[in-house]
Amino acid sequence: MPRRPQRTGTARASARAKVRTATLSDAKPIAGLVTALGYPTNATDMKARLASIFADPTYATFVAELDGEVVGMAGACLARFYEKPGRYARLVALVVSEASLGRGAGAALVGAVEKWGANNDAGEIFLNSGVQREAAREFYERLGYRVSGVRFTKELG
Repeated sequence: MPRRPQRTGTARASARAKVRTATLSDAKPIAGLVTALGYPTNATDMKARLASIFADPTYATFVAELDGEVVGMAGACLARFYEKPGRYARLVALVVSEASLGRGAGAALVGAVEKWGANNDAGEIFLNSGVQREAAREFYERLGYRVSGVRFTKELG
């Protein structure tokens, strides 16, 4: 997530993000957000991905709107612990448009995911963030998250 800009004006500061569950009709703006995050895609491919995700009850996808425009997206899933009883939520994706940074959409989306996780008996929530995304790390820390490990990846096939 890019650096958080300074607020400049009362109109920007007063607008509140509205969060709702995503629908297939959100495929185009979500594709644009995901592309801006550095993962190029198009509306057709995103619609197919969303249809598959929406069919899985252990996943949830939310969008944030400002002035009726989709400006952010969060995706999450539920999983079970091996090391202890219970389950956890994982924030799998979070992106907010560059133009709407600092207007509360990201925090509102994270809050929606946290509430969804708690409502689905998740005892904890986890997320990954790229080491190059320093502003994202600072954002998550402001929301009460802490660094707790290192992620390793390996492509299969």
